[in-house]
Amino acid sequence: EFYGRQLETAASHYETQLRPPFFRALVDYVNQGNSAFDCPGHQGGEFFRRHPAGNQFVEYFGEALFRADLCNADVAMG
Repeated sequence: EFYGRQLETAASHYETQLRPPFFRALVDYVNQGNSAFDCPGHQGGEFFRRHPAGNQFVEYFGEALFRADLCNADVAMG
């Protein structure tokens, strides 16, 4: 278990370092659970889930797309 944990940590660190700086910051921002209420993300895709076609849209593209839809004025992302 000790070596397994070390290997997992090293692999996770390596994977994280492969990401370009902006993408790494974007993933961290989304993982923090920040809410964006601007278009077209509409609260992480919840707006689209109010209609069957919108629900299919979110299922097709995935929730991460809508959670990462940030306002260009968000100072946390530069």
